[in-house]
Amino acid sequence: MGFGVYLSYHDVCSNNFEQVREHLKNLQTDIFPENPFALMVVIDPAPQVLSRPNFSYFNQNSLKMPQKEESDQAFASFLKDQKLLKSKILMHGLNHYSDSYLRRSRVGVKANQWTSNEAEFAGLDVNDAEILILKAQQKWKELNLPDCDGFVPPTWHETPGLYLKSFELGFDFYEARQMWYYKSDGKVQRKRVLPMSFWGQSLQEFQRSLFWNKLLFRLAKTFRISIRLALHPSDFQEDRQADLLKFLQYIRSNAQGLSYPSF
Repeated sequence: MGFGVYLSYHDVCSNNFEQVREHLKNLQTDIFPENPFALMVVIDPAPQVLSRPNFSYFNQNSLKMPQKEESDQAFASFLKDQKLLKSKILMHGLNHYSDSYLRRSRVGVKANQWTSNEAEFAGLDVNDAEILILKAQQKWKELNLPDCDGFVPPTWHETPGLYLKSFELGFDFYEARQMWYYKSDGKVQRKRVLPMSFWGQSLQEFQRSLFWNKLLFRLAKTFRISIRLALHPSDFQEDRQADLLKFLQYIRSNAQGLSYPSF
């Protein structure tokens, strides 16, 4: 695993996968034709997050909402098609939203204040975290989704021991904000990666993050540290899509596009 950029697309769910499919089609055809993406799947997104830009940049009322059963079947087919293209499918929490009835540490409470209550696993007792993961795994089976390749807590905020608990529950790969954990020869190994994503709902905030990501890319290339790039639906809004694609072309010209590895 040399220097390069690992490609991922976050907050994929049955409500937005048609948008995601169009974005991926363009990226996989025009910019990264040989590099499948890792898709971070939210299995049962809470109503509170569905209208937020990181899930869909359209007004929720304008989304085409098919019958639930039809939507779930089409979603499963989409993920299976992505598997055929060698994409990785990872579980990205149950609801991507933190329920107030679960007790959290002060750090977990603060993390949810920063993320508008999207840090689902932040500061939880590890037993409560286990219950959420088990619910997500059950829902995954009910929807007949393809085999899951790993676990990524929403917003990367976690609780101590969560990666070990995920291994106990059958996962072989776990992504934290700046670290990958994976099993190799019966042991848990680590690989450091630099996180890269775009933030902010306004165009000005997006452009600011674009500036910092360019600096981050140059530093990472200088010191040969691989980057994990996380894209979201909101990054493809009309007022920023041209700048986004230009930046991705720049990455493609100056680094190796890397697919999430099979551990």
